Amino acid sequence: YVIRDASGNTGPVGGNTNLNTLGRLGADYGLGAVSFTYDPSVFYYLGVDGAFKAGPVGLKGYAFYNWGEVENINGTLFGSPVVNGSADVSAYAVDLRADLDAGPGKLFVEGAYVSGSDRNSTDWESPIVGNNYAVAGSFPLTSMDMQILLPNLDDINSSAALAYDVQNKGRGLIALATGFRMNFDKVAAKVGLGYLTDVEAPDSGINEHSAFEVNANANYTLTKGLTVGLYGAYAFLSDWEDYSSGTADLTKDADDIYRAYARLNYSF
Repeated sequence: YVIRDASGNTGPVGGNTNLNTLGRLGADYGLGAVSFTYDPSVFYYLGVDGAFKAGPVGLKGYAFYNWGEVENINGTLFGSPVVNGSADVSAYAVDLRADLDAGPGKLFVEGAYVSGSDRNSTDWESPIVGNNYAVAGSFPLTSMDMQILLPNLDDINSSAALAYDVQNKGRGLIALATGFRMNFDKVAAKVGLGYLTDVEAPDSGINEHSAFEVNANANYTLTKGLTVGLYGAYAFLSDWEDYSSGTADLTKDADDIYRAYARLNYSF
């Protein structure tokens, strides 16, 4: 894939160029303003994916490398003036998933790694993704079926995932998940575990965030095509700053997060 970004000459007012979203961690952590322009830039993506069956285990995965260059950067980056600057983009990601029949149910295990940008690096080592050009969460990891750590396929208008997309505000991510599904007479149930951590910390003095999620759901079939489901999840946060004021408060730890809801679903 190839993306040509010509938004960089729209002017620094309001910081509304697409790549300025790479600097969102500056607003989050008070590291200084981010508002810069740049010449039209081209970003390249080379990827591979595959799937095969090994006895009772189905394996599938993908990997990609993202590269490019941003030239003639002018404006403010993390509070510092930049004149005729440049930055290379060099990022990669890998994902591997295994599905297998486990007794009366089905089990999956999945892991993903996405590179992140070192705060002291002059290059961008996190991938340029759809989130730079569209709404938040436009390139999420949904296959892990998390409720809090990552966006879920059932999210429609409301979502509060800790990592909306694989870029993770430039920090990259390591994500691990496992889940077990089982069908009964009229009930389909699932339990899952997940782990998420940043690859890079946004600044010195701030640790990489991490979180561990436990989730479960049960769906009861009322009649053909009509189900009612109960969903619940709890995430234990580690090294996560309080964000209730809208920006990170480094003096307070964030509370653990829980989520619960009911869903009525009709399939045509």
